[in-house]
Order: sequence, then structure tokens, then C-alpha cells
Amino acid sequence: MKNLFNVVMLFLFLPAMGQFEPGAGQGNNHADLITGNYELPNGLWVKIYRQGNTYNGKILSVDHYIEEETLDIKNPARHLRSRPLVGLEIISGLTYDPGSRQWIKGEMYAPEKGMTVNLRIENADANELVVVGSKLMFRKTLSWERLP
Repeated sequence: MKNLFNVVMLFLFLPAMGQFEPGAGQGNNHADLITGNYELPNGLWVKIYRQGNTYNGKILSVDHYIEEETLDIKNPARHLRSRPLVGLEIISGLTYDPGSRQWIKGEMYAPEKGMTVNLRIENADANELVVVGSKLMFRKTLSWERLP
């Protein structure tokens, strides 16, 4: 009788603790959805990866880059203009917010402009990211296509 009581109590209280909810115990699987390789509208290929609790990104290829540059020539810091774009970390500090299911508080360096903008990823699926870049009162929403 004691075992039956324990089993009944277990089934009554575990759902309240979220143990039977879809996705319970899966950690940050949704948060990691953005990891992978993407082609940006400007032709850069970027790899987004997790580093601790944040997501960063670096340039993989400039082969399709519309600027046809391989160096960071528009960087406002003169001494950095000779550094290669490939391998350059251009995305940093993105954190996942489970409440909004968005990646927020990131920054992105835009080599074609030589400037850093605030970055937020509003939506992610298997094929693309919906990304918002902003600086002061300006904002732009773009789609980044996942590479195979």
C-alpha cells in the first residue's frame, strides 16, 4: 500500500515540476539552434558557435563577398586595416533569452562599413536566421541563409 501511495504521489507532483513537458530536461537545445554556418546578404560566410554561455561568430570565407576585399581595409583603427577577414571574429556576446526565445545583447562588426552594431537574432529555424542589427536609432532586419 505504501508503494502505491508513493507511485500516485510521484505522478501527481512530477508534472507540476515540469518533468513531463515537451523539451523538459533538454537544456539549451533551442538556444544552440543558431550554431552553424551561414551566408550573409553581403556574401560573407560566417560560422556561429557557442562559447560558454554566449554565442560568437567568425568569418569562414570571403569567396562570395560583394566587397571583393580580403583585408579589413575599412576598419577605423588604421593599424588593423591589414588584418585578413577570414578567421576574424565579427559576432560576440549573443546570449539566449528563453522568455522571448531570442538571442540578445550581441555585437557584430560589419567590415564593409568598418563599424560595430548591436545584434539580436529574432528567429531561427533549420534554414535561416532572422537578424536585427541596430546602431543609435537605425535598425535593419536581414535573413541569413544556413549553408549545407
